[in-house]
Amino acid sequence: MKDQNIFITLATFNGERYLREQIRSIQQQTLTNWTLLISDDGSNDETLKILGDLAQNDSRIVILPRRTGAPGHASNFEHLLMHAVQAHAKFIFLADQDDIWATSKLEMMLASSCISGANYTSVFSDLEIIDSYGRPKGSFMQYTGLDGMHDLNGLLRQNFVVGCSLMIKSEILELALPFPKDLENHDWWLAMCAASLGQLKYLPERLVNYRQHGHNTIGAEISLRRLSKLRYILNRQRRVLDNKIINIAELIGRLQKNRLPVPEVLYSWLKQVSPGGEWRAAWRLLKSEFKPKSKVLLCLQLLALTPLTGTKRSIFYI
Repeated sequence: MKDQNIFITLATFNGERYLREQIRSIQQQTLTNWTLLISDDGSNDETLKILGDLAQNDSRIVILPRRTGAPGHASNFEHLLMHAVQAHAKFIFLADQDDIWATSKLEMMLASSCISGANYTSVFSDLEIIDSYGRPKGSFMQYTGLDGMHDLNGLLRQNFVVGCSLMIKSEILELALPFPKDLENHDWWLAMCAASLGQLKYLPERLVNYRQHGHNTIGAEISLRRLSKLRYILNRQRRVLDNKIINIAELIGRLQKNRLPVPEVLYSWLKQVSPGGEWRAAWRLLKSEFKPKSKVLLCLQLLALTPLTGTKRSIFYI
């Protein structure tokens, strides 16, 4: 692997608590010829100092200048991926600031991308959920009930790809970049681009300790225990669902522009959904073959699509 151009992209924001542990796990990889590309989104804690200290002692760590534009997780990763392309990256890994990688993660995922003569542009793995103290809680796929949903149809129902478990080859970014406007879930979008080309591979190994600590941007599952944040969750679900329609239409357009085959299931999905704000939107989701597998998520999405949510006159407005 000496000639492979391996980039790891890490988006940070106020990550002082766990950042050293995450970067240490990257430095302990069995493969050592990588570049860690970091973009901070305006941290006001010790994050930048920690990064500066680590970069001073490891030339593989590169900190990008602060980007312009509105803050946001997806926008920050788009910025990182564009820089990776400009640096002629061949293999790109996504990383979050609060996880811990298995030491064999890079090696296993690179090897699996070319297994049995196939050429996968994207590979993702299972994760071990851990709490804020690092205690293991089990498989992400088993916990969320998403085992066996690792194709395009599954992605249209419910996202099962966590960004920190994902490796992509640079060629997929010819389709994926720039991100659609107002994209909520960059990991879902990258997986959709790969799955639409039939080039998304799943590894059942748990190659990331995926930390859940109550402050995650996106957690392992939307739980009923988080009902104190119901207004925020419903508003976000409405945005995700409404933007999903725009994003899939955008994906179809990009595939057509690049003279690539468009999977028929993308058209089927568009025929079965409606933007939020009307009762028929919730009804169509309920009757759709693409409704999420998680019953909790389904209930939240049905609520989010109704006219009772998403406006200041909402019954959930505070």
